[in-house]
Amino acid sequence: MNKYFIAAERRACRVAAIALVSVLTFQLSSSVAQADESKMSARLVNVLEQTSNPVPVVVMLQQLTPLPHTVWGKIPSAQVETMIKHRILENQRDLRAHVAELMNNKTFGANTSIRNVKYFWNVNAMMATASVDTIYSLSDRDDVAFVYLDERIKLAPDYRVEADVDGSEFTYGLEKIGVPALRQANPDISGKGVIVGILDTGIDPKHPEFEGKTITFKDLVGGKKDAYDDHGHGTHVAGTIAGIGAGGTQIGVAPGVTQLVIGKVFTASGGGSLSSILKGMEFMADPDGKPETPDQPRVINNSWGGNLGDSVENDPFSPAVFTWVQLNIFPSFAAGNSGPSASSVGSPGGLPQSFAVGATDQNDKVTSFSSRGPVSITHKGERVKYVKPDVSAPGKSVLSAMPGGKYGEMSGTSMATPHTTGAIALVIQTKPDATIVQVRDILMKSSKDLGQSGMDNDYGAGRLDVNHAYEMIMNGAGR
Repeated sequence: MNKYFIAAERRACRVAAIALVSVLTFQLSSSVAQADESKMSARLVNVLEQTSNPVPVVVMLQQLTPLPHTVWGKIPSAQVETMIKHRILENQRDLRAHVAELMNNKTFGANTSIRNVKYFWNVNAMMATASVDTIYSLSDRDDVAFVYLDERIKLAPDYRVEADVDGSEFTYGLEKIGVPALRQANPDISGKGVIVGILDTGIDPKHPEFEGKTITFKDLVGGKKDAYDDHGHGTHVAGTIAGIGAGGTQIGVAPGVTQLVIGKVFTASGGGSLSSILKGMEFMADPDGKPETPDQPRVINNSWGGNLGDSVENDPFSPAVFTWVQLNIFPSFAAGNSGPSASSVGSPGGLPQSFAVGATDQNDKVTSFSSRGPVSITHKGERVKYVKPDVSAPGKSVLSAMPGGKYGEMSGTSMATPHTTGAIALVIQTKPDATIVQVRDILMKSSKDLGQSGMDNDYGAGRLDVNHAYEMIMNGAGR
């Protein structure tokens, strides 16, 4: 046979084989990609289609069933935390082994396909920076529920003006929610002994409003050791919760709170990320990492949020909030500033286990920016619909502390939420053994009904009233 004919035949066979392999590979890749993408966020899919570089992701495993709500607040938190950590570790064992193998698999000195790995215990999840192929491979695992882009999350724009203390004894917000009457009748009810957490932009620890307070601080975005606030939002929030009135006007709902746990999860520009917030939520669940020490906050203020997903189970913040609730940590969240449109409450405030706060003005009217309900979401395979926010509080032109020893007025549900967080501290001081369910019930039943009679999607149960809440507790509420 002619040698040239034989060579040509061999080349043809090689071309045909390559073509066949390419077709099979394309078909296999297409089917795998289609299956994988059903377990990926839309933003992640979009990024993967446009890059060949490693991508930061948060990999959520199948979430574990929370402890029954009947035991929330009844079992010591140290025991609950140990149980949660044990269950999460057991569930993550196979994934950890697989990732360890990937990290050790280097070809000719090349970088691994996955790095910057951190496993969470407050959520059954892992954060990492991984190659495109590795992300698809991870999403195809049976134990992986969903993969999110570790995307940037920004604080909602706030409306602020620098302002001087005007000489009033109380801010209008404190007057509206009944603080003056409560202090006059019961001056010892000030939040004393209650640890309060704040996830925000940090705090100015040298502001006179926080004199004498112990601040536990962790910087999840900049890694700095000492407390600071290069934005202002967090200091303003902290002032409304626990300011002592150093400027001559009482700005804090619970000035007796002397222990603040601060997690800085947003930068000077108000930017954060999914992973930085999840790390902050984990830090809040056990600030020193030792279950046996009683350093957990009883309530955590969250004046931030994002878009609500279609399913409770696929919301990345949902299991983190559930962990707080299991540890008897009250989840106080802003409803959002996307009003007046209906169904505009964001996440995590819109989750059923979160307590969402809407904003009212000086005339007890819901503000135009305050996000409205209802929330419609899939939960345990069924479509559910419920009222949000849960309550409302003053959130327009609220005077509070600003970095550098200054004061300023800000507007937003971010400003309404710390009024509620401070009120929760007062309730817990009055009834230290109260469960989250009991605190919710007291706050909602004692609120001043506004708008439509009963629960509605503008005000929730109504505008906060701490004096009425105290009277209800004294009359046996929450037993």
